[in-house]
Amino acid sequence: MRIAKITVIQKAEYYTISVRKTIDFMKEYNDEFLDALQKIEAYLKEQGEFISSPPFTCFHNRDLETLDIEMGYEIATKLDDCDTIKINKLPSQKMVMTIDQGDYMKQDPTLMELLDWVNKSEYEETGPIYYYYLNDPDRPAEELLTEMVIAIQ
Repeated sequence: MRIAKITVIQKAEYYTISVRKTIDFMKEYNDEFLDALQKIEAYLKEQGEFISSPPFTCFHNRDLETLDIEMGYEIATKLDDCDTIKINKLPSQKMVMTIDQGDYMKQDPTLMELLDWVNKSEYEETGPIYYYYLNDPDRPAEELLTEMVIAIQ
């Protein structure tokens, strides 16, 4: 359920550290997400660097059986790529965002509201969909918070 106003924000330039894969979302997502975050966290520890955001998943397409996703964090410092871990520099950009509260498997209505808002607005979608997981996934499902963000122009 959407618990925050749909808002346009201007995000400053930033870096991401992520692992990008094509997966079957329903069969592979949980294991791939945890594996990616563990690899990234180990690399950051080795580099003496820190995250600057909650973990995210970036959805580059919407085909759940061949889903092109990135899983990772925002970081403040440019690092070198390492094996499957990639560093990307993202430009300052306008984004539209909201927050969903509840079970991860029941977020579609909030996403549909966000996409519908973009379609009815003066803006157009210019990039992938990001989900930022704002609290510990071990919390009860009804307490889970996810920030949903889409680049616009």
